[in-house]
Amino acid sequence: MSRKLTPNFASAGTKELYGFSIPARTGFAPPAEDASHGNVSAELMVERCTNFVTNVSTDREGHITDYQHNYEAGFCLGWVNASMVFLNVRDSGGVPALGVCLPEGIHTFEVIKSFLDYARANPDDLKFNPSFLIYWAMLEKHPCKK
Repeated sequence: MSRKLTPNFASAGTKELYGFSIPARTGFAPPAEDASHGNVSAELMVERCTNFVTNVSTDREGHITDYQHNYEAGFCLGWVNASMVFLNVRDSGGVPALGVCLPEGIHTFEVIKSFLDYARANPDDLKFNPSFLIYWAMLEKHPCKK
């Protein structure tokens, strides 16, 4: 399946992604231990999300009930939640633009576990931005019906 979609980095000041110019540096500076924040590796994301999954408590239905509230957990949760938003982008006709149809009520924890499963099964893809791995994991697991 030809699914590799990679961003076009137009210049040092902006990044072109899906036709949008995004400032290369936005928000606050990351903590000192995370100098790669602006260009996070998938390996770092896998490490942080694995730590999150290892330290999370869930109820019988799999909903998160408690977790370690630290920078790494917030990083994983924030990245995955942001990815879930962009996966729901629709075109002008209301059709999912990226071919992913997340089920109603899907939980972040399920997406994190799917991302980790995908990353472990596709180690060659760890060279890409973690957002792409989340996308590819969800595209495999929840493709829109044609």
